[in-house]
Amino acid sequence: MKKSGPRKLRLADTIVEQIRDDIASGRLSPDDRLPTEPQMMEQFSVSRTVIREAVAELRAEGLVRTVQGAGAFVTERRHGFRLTLTPDEASAIPRALEILEFRIGFEAEAAALAAVRHGPADEHEITVRHRQLCFLVEQGEPSAEADFKFHVAIAEAAHSPLYVQAIKNFGPEVIPRSHLPNQPQAQSKEYLASVLAEHEIISNAIGRGDPQVAHAAMREHLESSRLRYRKLARQAEDLSVDVSDKSYYE
Repeated sequence: MKKSGPRKLRLADTIVEQIRDDIASGRLSPDDRLPTEPQMMEQFSVSRTVIREAVAELRAEGLVRTVQGAGAFVTERRHGFRLTLTPDEASAIPRALEILEFRIGFEAEAAALAAVRHGPADEHEITVRHRQLCFLVEQGEPSAEADFKFHVAIAEAAHSPLYVQAIKNFGPEVIPRSHLPNQPQAQSKEYLASVLAEHEIISNAIGRGDPQVAHAAMREHLESSRLRYRKLARQAEDLSVDVSDKSYYE
């Protein structure tokens, strides 16, 4: 199996480690608010982009939740922060990352087009799919397929057959957590609640005909997933499991 040398630590990684340590030690408690972006920019001497990347990674790990207009807050701690990966799960990560990279490009544009081109029936379908997903999450039922159907509804609302064909060709595996169904976070209500909140922002932007917000919200939604899977890939690498797509690493 392939083993790589030490990785260069990104600026965002340093911030993530510091906040993770603050949570683990109790210096930050559940529901505590993280410092504001300007405060963290001054504290760590980094740009706003680096702070946002760090917060996105913490959110992807389930350590913080973000509230629009209010900031980022520490979530309830579960059982530790490091996930245990089987070799089969580790080998599935590169595929999940490849799909996410592809989706970021075309689904953000599809969401923008949906905001411009959707009709009443499209908006109704997106709303129905979102509500079905919310119900399954609340009931603790498997939700990857319903998540997939939500994204299909957005592609259909763009009224561009190639977008629909692209997402349907993947099927439910387009949803990242379908690759690792046994990982605790895949069924974590806090994690899934953040997914639902992101979906709501996307669907609301489409409904009110705002292509810029729809595009940005979809991109942020998928980037959050990619950050989480990049972290899992690095973990698998630490465990000497071959996940060789280095294009995702610094």
